[in-house]
Amino acid sequence: MTPQETINLAVRCAKLYRELTTDSGDPEMMRTEWTLEFTPENFQDTSVEFALQICEAVKEAWQPTVENKIIFNLTSTVEVAMPNIFADQVESFCDNISEREKVCVSLHNHNDRGCAVATSELSQLAGADRVEGCIFGNGERTGNVDLVTLALNLYTQGIHPGIDFGDINQVVNMVEELTKIPLHYRAPYAGRLTFCTFTGTHQDAIRKGYRVRSIAEEKSGQVVPWRMPYLPMDPADLNRKHEAIIRINSQSGKGGIAWFVNKIFSIDMPRGLELDFTRLVKTYADNTGIEIMSGMIEDLFRSYYMLPISSQGKSIRWELECPEVTASLDSSEGGSGKFNDEYVTNVTVMRLEKIHGIEIEVHDRKTQIIGKKDGFQKTAKFMQLKSKGRAAAWGVGIHEEPTLASLQAVRFLSHNAYKTLIFSGLERRNELDSRRRNVTMVALNHGTARGKE
Repeated sequence: MTPQETINLAVRCAKLYRELTTDSGDPEMMRTEWTLEFTPENFQDTSVEFALQICEAVKEAWQPTVENKIIFNLTSTVEVAMPNIFADQVESFCDNISEREKVCVSLHNHNDRGCAVATSELSQLAGADRVEGCIFGNGERTGNVDLVTLALNLYTQGIHPGIDFGDINQVVNMVEELTKIPLHYRAPYAGRLTFCTFTGTHQDAIRKGYRVRSIAEEKSGQVVPWRMPYLPMDPADLNRKHEAIIRINSQSGKGGIAWFVNKIFSIDMPRGLELDFTRLVKTYADNTGIEIMSGMIEDLFRSYYMLPISSQGKSIRWELECPEVTASLDSSEGGSGKFNDEYVTNVTVMRLEKIHGIEIEVHDRKTQIIGKKDGFQKTAKFMQLKSKGRAAAWGVGIHEEPTLASLQAVRFLSHNAYKTLIFSGLERRNELDSRRRNVTMVALNHGTARGKE
């Protein structure tokens, strides 16, 4: 067909549609509001001049109004050029079509070059009024433009797309059920891993971002605008949980692991403890080859640094006896007077020195006040003992009573520190590897079950 024959065919079709609808004389047809959408199917591969000629002819045949516009659907049926080239074509069309106020310029972009979203965005900036696409980019071949990505890109720039994706998981479930096509884990905004980070540097930045945001909201007393490293929008806007943002595997860094510990225990680990626990978790991840869930991290931390929960009662009677050192610590009797941090720590050091014949020093001691939870304020005590020229061991206690928190940390150290303190070199590494393997099995058994809940 010649160009003129193509134009004539399009005009005959437009006139026929009008005769069958608006001009049919049928009362029902006349009461119905009819809108014509005309699609120059190969617009992306056609000269803009010819596209304008055929669209002008169809517009004249259809006779649109300002109230009931004609839709010209400009297609990138098969992507053949970069997004800016197509956008230039759209801009030229918008600038030169007559009676622009009676025309709705629509887009229909496919994803053959993986640029459908970018092409649609640039073409909207070039003057387009409307976009056709599919949820999650379904469609012929590589699919149509992904309307979820396109809409939420606008949302992150402060423009409401007019579509509610407030429960993105429900949308994903519905589309997967209807299409039988699973959504890619890393699909923008909706994939299961979209708001998850495994890389240590990213995790650390997000952890600090949440801390800054929390302080800012506490000071202002109101929600502050969303600004977060590596997270272009608040997951809560899509009904995604913040707890799933940071994920742990063997590639994760201390920032992500510390984030989990803070979420579980409401504590910020001292740097030395953070480094020690990071090594432990990464060893566990390497040995198991699995993603580390929150329950596993809790089990590992408790097993390696804290007394069992059953031993963390409000009243603890603890006898320390060894040659030339005898002390009785009873929290129900002594209160926080005699049995302060320094006293219970010194007794522990003397006990270990006498029993094992090694010199031990208190290398680090930290206290943190944990904000009120359920009306109770707790204290966290971190203690690190170090044998001269050898290894270091950490103990952690958390309790409403500061003295009991110290007792918990010291009691753990008195029973477990020697395993770390009296070994060095290859012996120590073998001992730690053996212990970590045991802890790994406990955490795997308990943590996996928690992860499935």
